Amino acid sequence: MLFETSLIEIHSNYAWDFEKVMRAMEFAHKNGMTGLAFHRNDFVDQLLYPTKYIGGPKEKELYSNLTEAYDQVYRTMYKYDPTRRDNPYKKGLYFRRVLHEAKKRNLEIYIENKEINYLDCMDELYPFLRKNGAVCPSEPFLLEYVNFKYRELFATFPDIAGIITSTATGESKTSFASNRCNCELCQKKKASDWHKDVIMAMYEPIHAAGKKLIIRDFVFDSTAHKDISEAMDQLPKDIIFSLKNTPHDYYPTFPHNPRIGKMPGRQQWIEYDTMGQYYGQGIGVSIMAEDIRYRFRFAKENGVSGLLVRTDWEGIDGHAVFETPNLLNLFLVAQTNRDLNAPAEEAYDRWLCYRKFYADNISIPERRQAIQQVMNVYGNTFEILRRTAYVHDCVFTDSSEFPASIEHGMWLAEEKNSLKDWLPSKATALDVENVENLKSILREKDQALELIRQAVKSADDLGDGLNSEGKRFVRYTISCDQLYVEAYRYITYGIFLTRYFMLPKEKRKREDELWAKPLLENALNGLTEMSRKLNELFETTEYYYMVYVVLDGERVATVRENLCKHLAQTDYDEIGRV
Repeated sequence: MLFETSLIEIHSNYAWDFEKVMRAMEFAHKNGMTGLAFHRNDFVDQLLYPTKYIGGPKEKELYSNLTEAYDQVYRTMYKYDPTRRDNPYKKGLYFRRVLHEAKKRNLEIYIENKEINYLDCMDELYPFLRKNGAVCPSEPFLLEYVNFKYRELFATFPDIAGIITSTATGESKTSFASNRCNCELCQKKKASDWHKDVIMAMYEPIHAAGKKLIIRDFVFDSTAHKDISEAMDQLPKDIIFSLKNTPHDYYPTFPHNPRIGKMPGRQQWIEYDTMGQYYGQGIGVSIMAEDIRYRFRFAKENGVSGLLVRTDWEGIDGHAVFETPNLLNLFLVAQTNRDLNAPAEEAYDRWLCYRKFYADNISIPERRQAIQQVMNVYGNTFEILRRTAYVHDCVFTDSSEFPASIEHGMWLAEEKNSLKDWLPSKATALDVENVENLKSILREKDQALELIRQAVKSADDLGDGLNSEGKRFVRYTISCDQLYVEAYRYITYGIFLTRYFMLPKEKRKREDELWAKPLLENALNGLTEMSRKLNELFETTEYYYMVYVVLDGERVATVRENLCKHLAQTDYDEIGRV
């Protein structure tokens, strides 16, 4: 194996769905992966009360018996949080069964979360946690609380393999990375010291239980990145560091995360997304065979020992890689971890078997032919996607959904997910004043359209090696992908040509205006037709629900309205008049 640890990460509410958990567990077991990671920001807090702070006797340090713990706190819970009164008890029993099933399969279970978190009722029980309305991350009580929480966690669930956590985001109850408290304690506290203190409060009980602590470098800005890196330099060397394979988030057009291999003396893991949060969500299909090999080779060459594989996302419940063609990526990950140079055909074969898409009594030559035919459809989809949802490799997508306006699209590309922060050469990648650059952007979208048409044609040529359900699935998914490409092409044409006409008159040449105007007219008409087509899709088909989330006709129409509003403030209507 390339990586000694390889975990399937469940990030959505599927973490609480036993059937979906068992699906992931069976995949891990049958494909040589080592375990699962349950990634919910408050997962630990959903499993515990914890007793000492919400009604249990102060003199009793820990509970390992869920019923005894519940018996101590039910009055307090009913008074302050009645809807969750016995939820930790029930969820604790659920999780014990998960741990039991994993142990039978020799799989490890990790919890992945954000800290510091605590139950909502504690704000009322311990009002000093809030100062002038803001939670104070520097309140010393919180370090005591975090330490106790993890001691009780491992007393109650001793089979947990370890904790994967982030302290440097704004996604927990409180963090110095998103601090809104300006009390004296916070003013005196150095951010890196805060991270170190919280991590050490977790490390002591986790280390005592003989478990692993993994710290993620997931942050939202370079300042937080610096703070968590400073803290890591001061922490015990058996704490593992985990990094997304690309900087900031899962953007497949971005370079390698520059931190990979830069932590001597410390184990490192990488994180890879197979579902496609930023590359189509499986509706815009994107099979990542070459990228997986490229990223894994780099990680292995830089001493990475662990792999965390994202299969869904907290932002969309009821959706996972298992429901889309992007499940191929999970097979490719498992295969590449076994053999970096294994041919992609093997993963396609495993996927077709898993989905039961082969025709009955198929011969070996027919099977090989079927694999090649499916590869002809899906094999080039990443090259299509990068020319669709990205512009010159810059992120131009809202977690795979269309930008909602010019302002939104440019914010996504230039601020929130800026590529130029990591590749300075991309500083002018979105420039429209340079007409040659603008033409290059539009050509990119034309290339995507031509490539998707080729893929759709290949789907028409599927032979008898696939059964009727296999053919139906491949054809319907690639046809939805074509709609995605077509809509994105009109949106990108519309936004970038409108931006051109928003330039001051003196920065535009007449011949360029006369070239651009009919293209923009065609894009505006195309957006109208595209919105109608997607609304009709919604009304007349019965596809998987995420198709209608990603292919939203209302969003396309709203983009067109935004473009027209901006054009009304320019001399656009006057251009070309005699």
